[in-house]
Amino acid sequence: MKFVLTCLALAIGASAHATWQELWLGSVDAGNSCVRLPLSNSPVTDVTSADLACNVNATATSGVCPVTAGSSVTVEMHQQPGDRSCANQAIGGNHFGPVIIYMAKVTNASTAVGSTAGWFKINQAGLVSSNPDYFGNQVLNDNCGHWTFTIPKDIANGDYLLRAETIALHVAGGVGGAQFYMSCYQIRVTGGGSASPSTVKLPGAYSASDPGILINIYTSLTAYTIPGPTPYGTTSVSPVTTAWPTTATWNTALQPSTIPTTVPTAT
Repeated sequence: MKFVLTCLALAIGASAHATWQELWLGSVDAGNSCVRLPLSNSPVTDVTSADLACNVNATATSGVCPVTAGSSVTVEMHQQPGDRSCANQAIGGNHFGPVIIYMAKVTNASTAVGSTAGWFKINQAGLVSSNPDYFGNQVLNDNCGHWTFTIPKDIANGDYLLRAETIALHVAGGVGGAQFYMSCYQIRVTGGGSASPSTVKLPGAYSASDPGILINIYTSLTAYTIPGPTPYGTTSVSPVTTAWPTTATWNTALQPSTIPTTVPTAT
């Protein structure tokens, strides 16, 4: 059975790639106005590559979105460029794995180089349920590709790169099999404090042999170790032992079909 499942994952893997494309500032749709859009929806697989920071030759943008410290932000992922339809999974093909959010304080968000920045993690979800196994990006799929989190209220004001990532583990049983999908958003934080969280480098924070990267997910799991550092200002949550609710918490009926390209005005 394990062999059959692995072969199935290999067969469908190429058709289920995805990219993080849009940003929401609370209820305001910022579209792709401040994202460095990847040139393709293919993954990064080398954890030592500079592409691990913000993807392969991501498109430059001058847009920097205004964000208030302590506010709610949502990133949005879809399989194909420009497709915001909830009829399609955000990342399909049994590409199960964690969702991870990082930030990096930079001098200028529109010119900063992600691979030389110092990153701190602010949000994550790995194995959210072990009965049956259910991963963070399955919750992402339930919510039309939307992932909502809070910007730390005490971080210093200024420019940041905001990095959204999911890791597909469907062929992660061998070294180099895990697939990393990430995009970097350019934001400017106001209303914050003076906190300066400890940071890691990307690449640098991950090893190809980390237990959350080199893993066979076709066994029944009771726990999962999310790669990277502990999130700043939050605590780790163990998987629940009851079935994860699949009802969307995002109002999918209000999902827009168009994509704003202008940076919203600060509120």
